[in-house]
Amino acid sequence: MMTLRNDNSIIPESDLSFDSTAAPEKQLRSLLCACVSNTTVKPKFCVILADIIKSSSLSCRRTLVSLLCSFVLTACDDLKLGKDVLPANSMEDSSFFYPLKDNNLTLTQEKSIYVPVYSEIFVAGGGKLNLAITLSIRNTDFEYPLVVKTVNYYNTAGKLIENYLPVPYLLEPMASTHFFVSQTDARGGAGANFIVNWAENSKANSPVIEAVMAGSTGTQGMSFTSSGREINKSQRVPLVSKSE
Repeated sequence: MMTLRNDNSIIPESDLSFDSTAAPEKQLRSLLCACVSNTTVKPKFCVILADIIKSSSLSCRRTLVSLLCSFVLTACDDLKLGKDVLPANSMEDSSFFYPLKDNNLTLTQEKSIYVPVYSEIFVAGGGKLNLAITLSIRNTDFEYPLVVKTVNYYNTAGKLIENYLPVPYLLEPMASTHFFVSQTDARGGAGANFIVNWAENSKANSPVIEAVMAGSTGTQGMSFTSSGREINKSQRVPLVSKSE
């Protein structure tokens, strides 16, 4: 068995004997150091837990330490997730994906792609698991650039959540870009989607647009992909009641 120290290094179990009154406190403090940022609370909390463990028999002490260590390790994932909140749009200007300034390109085809994504899914027992979303746009042509005109993110109710591109962007041949939705951002829901509008030369290969969903809770995680589908950009027709 290996144990974490405050500096996240690994030390063998032989250095922390269960017969030592300091061992439970040191083990729990080491685990908490990797998860909790409040250094003033950690030592006091560890001492209280250590007192409970020391008052137990040797056989119960081992069981309690194992259970507490498992609990803290399971909670680490959720605690770190709450601290590592990333911005909704991780896209940055680069040498291969940048705003289109002088549109002197011959853009003879323009299409819209619908990409179903999931910012949350239902799991056993009816609970929900939040997922991080990475939308990937890949130019598959060796010669022609791809113009990404809009990237819009919609929620389950069909409401626009975010417009990621204020202006059209140019993606160089064979280059790729991505847009990221954090696991802590559950605004999209189970029926979220991206609408990507792109344009390019009719001789160019069509881009590959897909999304990767990934999430974890405790010691379990999952990931899966979702491919984009071409849709028509027809204007919405308002519904007319039968009485009219």
